[in-house]
Amino acid sequence: MNDDLTPDSAAVHSDPERIFLSPACDDYSDEGRTWCSEDTGKCPDCGDPTVEYIRADICSERIAAAEKAARVGALEEAAQVKIRLSNLASEPYSFELFDAGRQAKEDAIRAIIADAEAQPGTEPDHG
Repeated sequence: MNDDLTPDSAAVHSDPERIFLSPACDDYSDEGRTWCSEDTGKCPDCGDPTVEYIRADICSERIAAAEKAARVGALEEAAQVKIRLSNLASEPYSFELFDAGRQAKEDAIRAIIADAEAQPGTEPDHG
């Protein structure tokens, strides 16, 4: 008996990497929507495609890398806004330049807030 709490790696990886859910029109069939390990393509009746699901352990590293890239991009954009605002402060006063600087700052703040709100607070519940 395996006393540790980690799953047996052979058992975890015996599951298919991808599974496909039949189109929504199958809700009305006798069997309902079904799962398959191979893509069956579009429904011949309605033309809707199957829905592909990818195992979480396969894509979690890619998702984390994309989230990190988004955070870095938002921080770089905020730094550029700060530089532009500093440059505006050294130039003769102009309402047009002031409005452009204010808009750039607001856009950067919105991007940072959106990125922070998109960050998951905890690991997703897988069961």
